[in-house]
Amino acid sequence: MKFLFSLLLLCSFSFANFDSTAHFYLKDATGTRWAAVRLTLAESLQVTDLGPTHIQSSTWARLHAYGEFTPKWTWTSRTTVYTDMANRTYAPNYYEPDRGIPYNTQDSGRRTWDYITAQSIYKPADFIALSAGLDYLRFGPAYRNPLGFRGEQDFFRPWQDSTTANPRPAPLLFLGFDLNIKWLRYEQYSGETMHTRGYSRYFHTHRLTADLPLQSEFSLFETQIYGTTVEAQGSNPNRDGDSLGRSMEWLYAMPFVPYFFAQHYIGDRDNGSMGMSGVFRGIPKWEAYFEYLMDDGKSPLSMFDDSWWGNKWALTAGLNYHRNYGPVKSEWRLEWTRIEPWVYTHHLGASHQYTHYGQILGSDLGPNSQEFYTHYELALAPVRVRLSYSSVAKDNAFGSHVTDIHTPTDPTTRKFLNPATTRRYDQLGGEIWFDLHQSFWLKMGGWQYLGDYKGIRAEGSFGVTW
Repeated sequence: MKFLFSLLLLCSFSFANFDSTAHFYLKDATGTRWAAVRLTLAESLQVTDLGPTHIQSSTWARLHAYGEFTPKWTWTSRTTVYTDMANRTYAPNYYEPDRGIPYNTQDSGRRTWDYITAQSIYKPADFIALSAGLDYLRFGPAYRNPLGFRGEQDFFRPWQDSTTANPRPAPLLFLGFDLNIKWLRYEQYSGETMHTRGYSRYFHTHRLTADLPLQSEFSLFETQIYGTTVEAQGSNPNRDGDSLGRSMEWLYAMPFVPYFFAQHYIGDRDNGSMGMSGVFRGIPKWEAYFEYLMDDGKSPLSMFDDSWWGNKWALTAGLNYHRNYGPVKSEWRLEWTRIEPWVYTHHLGASHQYTHYGQILGSDLGPNSQEFYTHYELALAPVRVRLSYSSVAKDNAFGSHVTDIHTPTDPTTRKFLNPATTRRYDQLGGEIWFDLHQSFWLKMGGWQYLGDYKGIRAEGSFGVTW
Protein backbone atom coordinates (compact mmCIF):
# COMPACT_ATOMS: atom_id res chain seq x y z
CA MET A 1 0.00 0.00 0.00
CA LYS A 2 2.86 2.42 0.81
CA PHE A 3 4.36 1.67 -2.60
CA LEU A 4 1.00 2.41 -4.30
CA PHE A 5 0.69 5.79 -2.61
CA SER A 6 4.31 6.61 -3.44
CA LEU A 7 3.59 5.79 -7.06
CA LEU A 8 0.54 8.05 -7.10
CA LEU A 9 2.54 10.93 -5.66
CA LEU A 10 4.99 10.60 -8.51
CA CYS A 11 2.21 10.73 -11.12
CA SER A 12 1.97 13.83 -13.00
CA PHE A 13 -2.80 18.10 -12.80
CA SER A 14 -4.53 20.86 -11.37
CA PHE A 15 -6.58 21.34 -8.24
CA ALA A 16 -5.79 24.42 -6.22
CA ASN A 17 -6.98 23.32 -2.75
CA PHE A 18 -7.01 20.16 -0.66
CA ASP A 19 -9.98 17.92 -1.50
CA SER A 20 -11.15 16.17 1.68
CA THR A 21 -14.33 14.88 -0.04
CA ALA A 22 -12.42 12.06 -1.72
CA HIS A 23 -12.66 8.72 0.11
CA PHE A 24 -8.90 8.08 -0.13
CA TYR A 25 -6.48 10.92 0.57
CA LEU A 26 -3.34 11.76 2.49
CA LYS A 27 -1.52 14.96 3.40
CA ASP A 28 1.54 16.07 5.31
CA ALA A 29 1.48 17.79 8.69
CA THR A 30 1.37 21.28 7.16
CA GLY A 31 -1.37 20.45 4.67
CA THR A 32 0.58 22.01 1.79
CA ARG A 33 1.33 18.66 0.14
CA TRP A 34 -1.56 16.31 -0.41
CA ALA A 35 -2.95 13.65 -2.71
CA ALA A 36 -6.45 12.32 -3.28
CA VAL A 37 -7.71 9.25 -5.12
CA ARG A 38 -11.12 8.56 -6.65
CA LEU A 39 -12.34 5.33 -8.27
CA THR A 40 -15.15 5.18 -10.83
CA LEU A 41 -16.92 2.03 -12.03
CA ALA A 42 -19.39 2.29 -14.92
CA GLU A 43 -21.45 0.23 -17.36
CA SER A 44 -23.01 1.27 -20.67
CA LEU A 45 -25.10 -0.30 -23.44
CA GLN A 46 -25.44 0.98 -27.02
CA VAL A 47 -27.92 -0.36 -29.58
CA THR A 48 -27.52 0.92 -33.14
CA ASP A 49 -29.99 -0.10 -35.86
CA LEU A 50 -29.01 1.65 -39.10
CA GLY A 51 -29.26 -1.56 -41.13
CA PRO A 52 -28.06 -4.61 -39.23
CA THR A 53 -28.66 -4.22 -35.49
CA HIS A 54 -25.40 -3.68 -33.60
CA ILE A 55 -25.26 -4.09 -29.82
CA GLN A 56 -22.27 -3.20 -27.68
CA SER A 57 -21.85 -3.12 -23.91
CA SER A 58 -18.89 -1.45 -22.23
CA THR A 59 -17.64 -1.87 -18.69
CA TRP A 60 -14.98 0.54 -17.54
CA ALA A 61 -13.05 1.53 -14.45
CA ARG A 62 -11.12 4.74 -13.82
CA LEU A 63 -8.55 5.58 -11.16
CA HIS A 64 -8.19 9.35 -10.73
CA ALA A 65 -5.36 10.67 -8.56
CA TYR A 66 -4.64 14.37 -8.03
CA GLY A 67 -3.05 16.73 -5.57
CA GLU A 68 -0.38 19.32 -4.85
CA PHE A 69 3.37 19.08 -4.41
CA THR A 70 3.27 22.74 -3.32
CA PRO A 71 0.52 25.38 -3.59
CA LYS A 72 2.13 26.44 -6.88
CA TRP A 73 2.70 22.95 -8.27
CA THR A 74 -0.36 20.76 -8.89
CA TRP A 75 -0.86 17.45 -10.66
CA THR A 76 -3.49 14.96 -11.77
CA SER A 77 -3.51 11.50 -13.39
CA ARG A 78 -6.31 9.30 -14.77
CA THR A 79 -6.12 5.67 -15.86
CA THR A 80 -9.18 4.20 -17.60
CA VAL A 81 -9.66 0.55 -18.61
CA TYR A 82 -12.48 -0.65 -20.90
CA THR A 83 -13.97 -4.04 -21.73
CA ASP A 84 -16.29 -4.01 -24.76
CA MET A 85 -18.57 -6.84 -25.84
CA ALA A 86 -20.55 -6.84 -29.10
CA ASN A 87 -22.77 -9.02 -31.25
CA ARG A 88 -20.27 -8.75 -34.11
CA THR A 89 -16.58 -9.46 -34.62
CA TYR A 90 -13.88 -6.98 -33.64
CA ALA A 91 -11.13 -6.76 -36.24
CA PRO A 92 -7.59 -7.61 -35.05
CA ASN A 93 -5.59 -4.60 -33.86
CA TYR A 94 -1.83 -4.37 -34.35
CA TYR A 95 -1.18 -1.21 -32.34
CA GLU A 96 -0.93 1.01 -35.42
CA PRO A 97 -1.96 4.52 -34.29
CA ASP A 98 -3.92 5.29 -37.47
CA ARG A 99 -6.52 2.72 -36.32
CA GLY A 100 -7.26 4.66 -33.13
CA ILE A 101 -6.45 3.93 -29.51
CA PRO A 102 -5.08 0.34 -29.52
CA TYR A 103 -7.13 -2.57 -28.20
CA ASN A 104 -6.67 -6.30 -27.64
CA THR A 105 -9.23 -8.79 -28.94
CA GLN A 106 -10.06 -11.42 -26.33
CA ASP A 107 -12.32 -13.36 -28.69
CA SER A 108 -14.40 -12.49 -31.76
CA GLY A 109 -16.89 -10.29 -29.89
CA ARG A 110 -14.85 -8.97 -26.98
CA ARG A 111 -11.98 -6.51 -26.67
CA THR A 112 -10.14 -4.62 -23.93
CA TRP A 113 -8.40 -1.26 -24.19
CA ASP A 114 -7.17 1.55 -22.00
CA TYR A 115 -5.83 5.08 -22.04
CA ILE A 116 -4.18 7.46 -19.58
CA THR A 117 -4.08 11.21 -19.04
CA ALA A 118 -1.65 13.06 -16.81
CA GLN A 119 -0.55 16.64 -16.37
CA SER A 120 1.51 18.84 -14.06
CA ILE A 121 1.01 22.60 -13.81
CA TYR A 122 3.51 24.92 -12.14
CA LYS A 123 2.68 28.58 -11.49
CA PRO A 124 5.84 30.53 -10.59
CA ALA A 125 3.74 33.72 -10.59
CA ASP A 126 0.06 34.63 -10.83
CA PHE A 127 0.35 35.63 -14.49
CA ILE A 128 2.06 32.50 -15.88
CA ALA A 129 1.49 28.74 -15.76
CA LEU A 130 3.86 26.08 -17.13
CA SER A 131 2.38 22.70 -18.05
CA ALA A 132 3.50 19.27 -19.21
CA GLY A 133 1.36 16.25 -19.76
CA LEU A 134 -0.45 13.65 -21.79
CA ASP A 135 -3.91 15.13 -21.98
CA TYR A 136 -6.65 16.59 -24.19
CA LEU A 137 -6.42 20.09 -25.65
CA ARG A 138 -9.55 22.03 -26.55
CA PHE A 139 -9.77 25.62 -27.77
CA GLY A 140 -12.49 27.90 -29.05
CA PRO A 141 -16.12 28.59 -28.14
CA ALA A 142 -17.81 26.07 -30.49
CA TYR A 143 -19.91 23.39 -28.80
CA ARG A 144 -20.65 20.81 -31.49
CA ASN A 145 -17.84 21.33 -34.01
CA PRO A 146 -14.66 23.02 -32.72
CA LEU A 147 -12.38 23.53 -35.72
CA GLY A 148 -8.92 23.57 -34.13
CA PHE A 149 -8.68 21.20 -31.14
CA ARG A 150 -11.82 19.41 -29.94
CA GLY A 151 -10.27 17.71 -26.92
CA GLU A 152 -12.10 14.67 -25.54
CA GLN A 153 -15.35 15.39 -27.42
CA ASP A 154 -16.81 12.27 -29.02
CA PHE A 155 -20.21 12.59 -30.70
CA PHE A 156 -21.55 9.55 -32.55
CA ARG A 157 -21.44 9.71 -36.36
CA PRO A 158 -23.10 6.91 -38.41
CA TRP A 159 -19.97 6.35 -40.52
CA GLN A 160 -18.02 5.59 -37.34
CA ASP A 161 -20.21 2.58 -36.52
CA SER A 162 -17.37 0.14 -37.07
CA THR A 163 -15.41 -2.58 -35.28
CA THR A 164 -12.22 -2.06 -37.31
CA ALA A 165 -10.99 1.02 -35.41
CA ASN A 166 -11.48 2.81 -32.09
CA PRO A 167 -13.31 6.12 -32.70
CA ARG A 168 -12.46 7.73 -29.34
CA PRO A 169 -10.00 10.67 -29.48
CA ALA A 170 -6.60 10.07 -27.90
CA PRO A 171 -4.75 12.47 -25.54
CA LEU A 172 -1.77 14.49 -26.78
CA LEU A 173 1.74 14.56 -25.33
CA PHE A 174 2.79 18.21 -24.90
CA LEU A 175 4.70 20.98 -23.16
CA GLY A 176 3.13 24.40 -22.90
CA PHE A 177 2.59 27.61 -21.03
CA ASP A 178 -0.21 30.10 -20.41
CA LEU A 179 0.58 33.81 -19.99
CA ASN A 180 -1.97 36.34 -18.70
CA ILE A 181 -1.21 40.07 -18.73
CA LYS A 182 -4.23 42.20 -17.87
CA TRP A 183 -6.64 41.84 -20.80
CA LEU A 184 -4.38 39.64 -22.95
CA ARG A 185 -3.86 35.88 -22.74
CA TYR A 186 -1.27 33.91 -24.71
CA GLU A 187 -1.21 30.09 -24.84
CA GLN A 188 1.37 27.91 -26.58
CA TYR A 189 1.83 24.14 -26.83
CA SER A 190 4.33 21.89 -28.60
CA GLY A 191 4.14 18.14 -28.67
CA GLU A 192 3.75 14.90 -30.55
CA THR A 193 0.98 13.41 -32.67
CA MET A 194 0.83 9.79 -33.80
CA HIS A 195 -0.06 8.15 -37.11
CA THR A 196 2.37 5.31 -37.87
CA ARG A 197 4.25 3.35 -35.23
CA GLY A 198 7.95 4.22 -35.19
CA TYR A 199 7.60 7.42 -37.25
CA SER A 200 7.93 10.83 -35.61
CA ARG A 201 5.23 13.47 -36.04
CA TYR A 202 4.84 16.80 -34.24
CA PHE A 203 2.42 19.64 -33.63
CA HIS A 204 2.72 23.24 -32.47
CA THR A 205 -0.11 25.62 -31.69
CA HIS A 206 -0.46 29.02 -30.10
CA ARG A 207 -3.37 31.33 -29.38
CA LEU A 208 -3.66 35.01 -28.49
CA THR A 209 -6.91 36.11 -26.81
CA ALA A 210 -7.99 39.64 -26.02
CA ASP A 211 -10.73 40.42 -23.50
CA LEU A 212 -13.16 42.96 -24.93
CA PRO A 213 -15.87 45.11 -23.35
CA LEU A 214 -19.23 43.50 -22.51
CA GLN A 215 -17.48 40.29 -21.32
CA SER A 216 -16.61 39.45 -24.93
CA GLU A 217 -13.35 38.14 -26.41
CA PHE A 218 -11.48 37.72 -29.68
CA SER A 219 -8.72 35.20 -30.48
CA LEU A 220 -6.13 34.56 -33.20
CA PHE A 221 -4.48 31.14 -33.51
CA GLU A 222 -2.03 29.12 -35.61
CA THR A 223 -1.14 25.42 -35.84
CA GLN A 224 1.67 23.48 -37.54
CA ILE A 225 1.79 19.71 -38.10
CA TYR A 226 4.62 17.77 -39.77
CA GLY A 227 6.55 14.53 -39.54
CA THR A 228 8.49 11.79 -41.25
CA THR A 229 6.99 10.65 -44.56
CA VAL A 230 5.22 7.29 -44.23
CA GLU A 231 4.09 6.65 -47.83
CA ALA A 232 6.25 4.28 -49.85
CA GLN A 233 9.00 6.01 -51.78
CA GLY A 234 7.78 7.11 -55.19
CA SER A 235 4.10 6.53 -54.39
CA ASN A 236 3.34 10.24 -53.95
CA PRO A 237 3.82 12.09 -57.27
CA ASN A 238 4.05 15.50 -55.60
CA ARG A 239 7.50 16.98 -56.12
CA ASP A 240 8.34 17.03 -52.40
CA GLY A 241 6.46 13.83 -51.60
CA ASP A 242 9.51 12.01 -50.23
CA SER A 243 10.62 14.40 -47.49
CA LEU A 244 12.69 11.82 -45.55
CA GLY A 245 12.89 11.92 -41.76
CA ARG A 246 11.85 14.90 -39.68
CA SER A 247 12.73 15.95 -36.17
CA MET A 248 11.12 18.66 -34.08
CA GLU A 249 11.56 22.18 -35.48
CA TRP A 250 12.46 24.14 -32.37
CA LEU A 251 11.76 27.46 -34.05
CA TYR A 252 8.04 26.73 -33.66
CA ALA A 253 8.54 26.10 -29.94
CA MET A 254 9.95 29.58 -29.32
CA PRO A 255 7.43 31.95 -27.72
CA PHE A 256 5.69 34.63 -29.77
CA VAL A 257 7.07 33.48 -33.15
CA PRO A 258 4.43 33.74 -35.94
CA TYR A 259 4.29 30.30 -37.57
CA PHE A 260 3.33 31.73 -40.96
CA PHE A 261 6.74 33.41 -41.27
CA ALA A 262 8.68 30.72 -39.37
CA GLN A 263 7.50 28.15 -41.92
CA HIS A 264 9.17 30.14 -44.71
CA TYR A 265 12.47 30.06 -42.81
CA ILE A 266 12.20 26.26 -42.42
CA GLY A 267 11.46 25.68 -46.09
CA ASP A 268 7.66 25.76 -46.38
CA ARG A 269 7.23 21.99 -45.95
CA ASP A 270 4.71 21.78 -43.09
CA ASN A 271 0.92 21.71 -42.75
CA GLY A 272 0.10 25.14 -41.40
CA SER A 273 -3.27 26.64 -40.57
CA MET A 274 -4.47 29.82 -38.94
CA GLY A 275 -7.74 31.27 -37.85
CA MET A 276 -9.75 33.38 -35.47
CA SER A 277 -12.61 33.04 -33.03
CA GLY A 278 -14.81 35.37 -31.07
CA VAL A 279 -17.52 35.48 -28.43
CA PHE A 280 -20.00 38.35 -27.94
CA ARG A 281 -21.92 38.52 -24.63
CA GLY A 282 -23.23 42.08 -24.87
CA ILE A 283 -26.91 41.08 -24.65
CA PRO A 284 -28.07 39.65 -21.30
CA LYS A 285 -28.67 35.88 -21.36
CA TRP A 286 -27.34 35.63 -24.96
CA GLU A 287 -24.00 34.52 -26.34
CA ALA A 288 -22.96 34.66 -30.00
CA TYR A 289 -19.75 32.98 -31.17
CA PHE A 290 -17.80 31.90 -34.21
CA GLU A 291 -14.66 30.02 -35.26
CA TYR A 292 -12.99 30.49 -38.64
CA LEU A 293 -10.17 28.23 -39.86
CA MET A 294 -8.01 28.97 -42.91
CA ASP A 295 -6.16 25.76 -43.70
CA ASP A 296 -4.53 26.98 -46.92
CA GLY A 297 -5.14 29.36 -49.82
CA LYS A 298 -3.60 31.62 -52.40
CA SER A 299 -4.57 34.76 -50.47
CA PRO A 300 -7.19 35.84 -47.90
CA LEU A 301 -9.09 37.66 -50.66
CA SER A 302 -9.41 34.53 -52.83
CA MET A 303 -10.45 32.05 -50.12
CA PHE A 304 -14.01 31.70 -51.46
CA ASP A 305 -12.93 31.04 -55.06
CA ASP A 306 -13.89 27.45 -55.99
CA SER A 307 -11.58 27.42 -59.00
CA TRP A 308 -8.60 26.55 -56.76
CA TRP A 309 -8.69 23.36 -54.70
CA GLY A 310 -6.24 24.78 -52.15
CA ASN A 311 -8.61 27.47 -50.87
CA LYS A 312 -9.42 25.44 -47.77
CA TRP A 313 -11.50 27.01 -45.02
CA ALA A 314 -14.07 26.13 -42.38
CA LEU A 315 -16.55 28.13 -40.31
CA THR A 316 -18.60 27.43 -37.21
CA ALA A 317 -21.09 30.01 -35.93
CA GLY A 318 -23.54 29.71 -33.08
CA LEU A 319 -25.97 31.25 -30.62
CA ASN A 320 -26.61 30.28 -27.00
CA TYR A 321 -29.49 31.50 -24.82
CA HIS A 322 -29.71 30.63 -21.14
CA ARG A 323 -32.30 31.60 -18.57
CA ASN A 324 -33.34 30.48 -15.10
CA TYR A 325 -36.94 29.93 -14.05
CA GLY A 326 -36.52 29.79 -10.31
CA PRO A 327 -34.52 26.63 -9.58
CA VAL A 328 -34.93 25.42 -13.17
CA LYS A 329 -32.09 26.26 -15.58
CA SER A 330 -32.75 26.35 -19.31
CA GLU A 331 -30.51 26.57 -22.36
CA TRP A 332 -31.16 26.85 -26.09
CA ARG A 333 -28.30 26.43 -28.53
CA LEU A 334 -28.04 26.82 -32.30
CA GLU A 335 -24.87 26.03 -34.28
CA TRP A 336 -23.96 25.80 -37.96
CA THR A 337 -20.72 24.41 -39.40
CA ARG A 338 -19.36 24.37 -42.95
CA ILE A 339 -16.08 22.63 -43.83
CA GLU A 340 -14.78 22.99 -47.38
CA PRO A 341 -13.19 20.16 -49.42
CA TRP A 342 -9.57 19.28 -48.60
CA VAL A 343 -9.59 20.94 -45.15
CA TYR A 344 -7.30 19.05 -42.70
CA THR A 345 -5.58 17.19 -45.59
CA HIS A 346 -2.08 17.76 -46.98
CA HIS A 347 -0.33 16.86 -50.22
CA LEU A 348 2.54 15.19 -48.29
CA GLY A 349 0.13 12.60 -46.94
CA ALA A 350 -0.24 10.98 -43.54
CA SER A 351 2.82 12.64 -42.01
CA HIS A 352 1.10 16.02 -42.29
CA GLN A 353 -2.59 15.17 -41.80
CA TYR A 354 -4.47 17.06 -39.09
CA THR A 355 -5.03 13.87 -37.12
CA HIS A 356 -3.91 11.98 -34.03
CA TYR A 357 -4.49 8.25 -33.52
CA GLY A 358 -6.73 8.15 -36.57
CA GLN A 359 -9.06 10.94 -35.40
CA ILE A 360 -9.20 14.50 -36.71
CA LEU A 361 -7.97 16.96 -34.09
CA GLY A 362 -10.66 19.44 -35.13
CA SER A 363 -14.25 18.69 -36.14
CA ASP A 364 -14.94 14.98 -36.65
CA LEU A 365 -17.18 15.87 -39.60
CA GLY A 366 -14.04 16.04 -41.71
CA PRO A 367 -13.60 17.86 -45.03
CA ASN A 368 -16.49 18.63 -47.41
CA SER A 369 -19.28 18.57 -44.85
CA GLN A 370 -21.94 20.66 -43.18
CA GLU A 371 -24.03 20.44 -40.00
CA PHE A 372 -26.93 22.39 -38.58
CA TYR A 373 -27.45 21.59 -34.88
CA THR A 374 -29.81 22.80 -32.16
CA HIS A 375 -30.90 21.66 -28.72
CA TYR A 376 -33.09 22.79 -25.83
CA GLU A 377 -32.25 21.75 -22.29
CA LEU A 378 -33.87 21.99 -18.87
CA ALA A 379 -32.09 21.20 -15.61
CA LEU A 380 -33.44 20.87 -12.10
CA ALA A 381 -30.75 19.29 -9.93
CA PRO A 382 -30.04 16.43 -9.99
CA VAL A 383 -31.95 15.89 -13.30
CA ARG A 384 -31.18 17.32 -16.76
CA VAL A 385 -33.26 16.76 -19.91
CA ARG A 386 -32.34 17.64 -23.52
CA LEU A 387 -34.10 17.54 -26.89
CA SER A 388 -31.90 17.92 -29.97
CA TYR A 389 -32.00 18.06 -33.76
CA SER A 390 -29.16 17.83 -36.25
CA SER A 391 -29.03 17.96 -40.04
CA VAL A 392 -25.79 16.63 -41.51
CA ALA A 393 -24.42 16.51 -45.07
CA LYS A 394 -21.18 14.64 -45.77
CA ASP A 395 -19.64 14.21 -49.22
CA ASN A 396 -17.68 11.08 -50.16
CA ALA A 397 -16.01 12.41 -53.32
CA PHE A 398 -12.24 12.83 -53.69
CA GLY A 399 -11.14 15.57 -51.29
CA SER A 400 -13.77 14.64 -48.69
CA HIS A 401 -11.56 12.38 -46.55
CA VAL A 402 -8.62 13.45 -44.45
CA THR A 403 -6.53 10.67 -46.02
CA ASP A 404 -6.94 12.01 -49.59
CA ILE A 405 -3.77 13.33 -51.27
CA HIS A 406 -4.02 15.91 -54.07
CA THR A 407 -1.45 15.38 -56.83
CA PRO A 408 -0.35 17.49 -59.83
CA THR A 409 -2.57 15.42 -62.17
CA ASP A 410 -5.78 15.97 -60.15
CA PRO A 411 -8.33 18.69 -61.01
CA THR A 412 -7.57 22.09 -59.54
CA THR A 413 -11.23 22.94 -58.98
CA ARG A 414 -13.36 21.90 -56.06
CA LYS A 415 -17.08 21.40 -55.43
CA PHE A 416 -18.77 21.66 -52.07
CA LEU A 417 -21.26 18.85 -51.38
CA ASN A 418 -21.71 17.38 -54.83
CA PRO A 419 -25.31 16.06 -54.92
CA ALA A 420 -24.20 12.88 -56.70
CA THR A 421 -21.82 11.81 -53.89
CA THR A 422 -23.22 13.48 -50.76
CA ARG A 423 -25.07 11.61 -48.04
CA ARG A 424 -27.57 13.58 -45.94
CA TYR A 425 -29.42 12.65 -42.78
CA ASP A 426 -31.45 14.19 -39.96
CA GLN A 427 -31.00 13.18 -36.34
CA LEU A 428 -33.69 13.75 -33.69
CA GLY A 429 -32.79 12.92 -30.12
CA GLY A 430 -33.77 13.01 -26.48
CA GLU A 431 -31.49 12.54 -23.46
CA ILE A 432 -31.84 12.53 -19.68
CA TRP A 433 -29.12 12.69 -17.01
CA PHE A 434 -29.31 12.00 -13.28
CA ASP A 435 -26.24 13.10 -11.30
CA LEU A 436 -26.23 12.71 -7.51
CA HIS A 437 -23.43 14.69 -5.85
CA GLN A 438 -20.79 13.27 -8.22
CA SER A 439 -21.12 9.86 -6.54
CA PHE A 440 -23.77 8.24 -8.76
CA TRP A 441 -24.86 9.09 -12.30
CA LEU A 442 -27.31 7.68 -14.81
CA LYS A 443 -27.76 8.67 -18.46
CA MET A 444 -30.23 7.49 -21.12
CA GLY A 445 -30.74 8.67 -24.69
CA GLY A 446 -32.42 7.78 -27.94
CA TRP A 447 -32.04 9.09 -31.50
CA GLN A 448 -34.03 8.69 -34.71
CA TYR A 449 -32.21 8.90 -38.07
CA LEU A 450 -33.92 9.94 -41.29
CA GLY A 451 -32.52 10.36 -44.79
CA ASP A 452 -29.61 8.44 -46.29
CA TYR A 453 -29.07 6.88 -42.85
CA LYS A 454 -32.31 5.41 -41.51
CA GLY A 455 -32.92 3.80 -38.17
CA ILE A 456 -32.58 4.33 -34.45
CA ARG A 457 -29.88 4.41 -31.82
CA ALA A 458 -30.27 4.05 -28.05
CA GLU A 459 -27.72 4.34 -25.29
CA GLY A 460 -27.79 3.99 -21.53
CA SER A 461 -25.06 4.17 -18.90
CA PHE A 462 -24.62 4.40 -15.14
CA GLY A 463 -21.68 4.64 -12.79
CA VAL A 464 -20.56 5.18 -9.21
CA THR A 465 -17.58 7.14 -7.92
CA TRP A 466 -15.83 6.80 -4.57
